[in-house]
Amino acid sequence: MFDYIYVARLLSALGINKREILYQYALSQLGKEKPGIPDTAPREVNCVEALNQIGLECFGKPFCYGASTITLSLTLKNSPRFAKVNLRDVLQGDIIVSPTSGKMVGHCGIVGKTGRIFSNNSNTGLWTDHWDLTKWYKKYGEEYGLPVEFYRIVI
Repeated sequence: MFDYIYVARLLSALGINKREILYQYALSQLGKEKPGIPDTAPREVNCVEALNQIGLECFGKPFCYGASTITLSLTLKNSPRFAKVNLRDVLQGDIIVSPTSGKMVGHCGIVGKTGRIFSNNSNTGLWTDHWDLTKWYKKYGEEYGLPVEFYRIVI
C-alpha cells in the first residue's frame, strides 16, 4: 500500500488541485478515529487535532500547530498556503472553522459534497459527516454568534 503523502504529491504533479486531494482523503477517513497530534485533547474537543491529523496524513504537515480553533483560524488567515473563500464560492475540500470566542466553543471541519461537513464527532471520537452547512450556521453562527470562515488550501 502506498503512503498517501506520495500519492497526494503525484496527484498534485498531475494537475489535481490540493483541495480535491484533501476532499478525497477526508472522505476515505470517514468512520475512523483521528486521535490527533499530539492527542492532548479529549475527544469532545478534538476537532483541530483531528483536522491536523488529516493534514499530516494527506500532505505531510498539519494545518496549524496547536489544538485551538482560534490558532487554526489565525494560521489559515495568515498563511500563504491558504486562501479565504466566501460562502458562495465554497467547494468540497475547503476547510470550515468557527473559532472559539469566550465561553462559546467553536468547531472545524472539511466541506464535502452537497454541503456536508466532515469533522471529529464529539460523541464518538470518529471522523464523520454529521454536519451540513445549514446546521453549522444555525448552531455556530446564529446560536453561538461565532464567525463561519472558509479557507482553501492552495499551496
